[in-house]
Amino acid sequence: MVDTVLGDYSYVGGECKIQYATIGKFCSIAEGVKIGLGIHPTHLPSTHPAFYSPQSHWDIKPDLSMQIEEYKRIEIGDDVWIGTNAMVLDGVKIGDHAVVAAGAVVTKDVPEFAIVGGVPAKIIKYRNSN
Repeated sequence: MVDTVLGDYSYVGGECKIQYATIGKFCSIAEGVKIGLGIHPTHLPSTHPAFYSPQSHWDIKPDLSMQIEEYKRIEIGDDVWIGTNAMVLDGVKIGDHAVVAAGAVVTKDVPEFAIVGGVPAKIIKYRNSN
């Protein structure tokens, strides 16, 4: 985990990558989940980080005047369950008591109590609804 706050009683399964996230209490994060993978700006001549990232490890000097926000903080509420191999992209907020299905790719905010799945993730139903 990099620059991540993990709330009380929350747990993270094996083989997870979590960056720049705040995770609430009582969350269940399954094996293989990826949270906060960074962005590749598509409006530039190249999407390669050598041209915009201050952490560039190549011999190319990045143009730091562009002010590209390579990582955006992710907020995950309390009592959220994220299934095996799900991905949560940068800048997303997941509301309290939400469920993210296994293999889902979360590209936008998830409301409280929502159950989402698919690629990209869409609301399937709400918890406690029939």
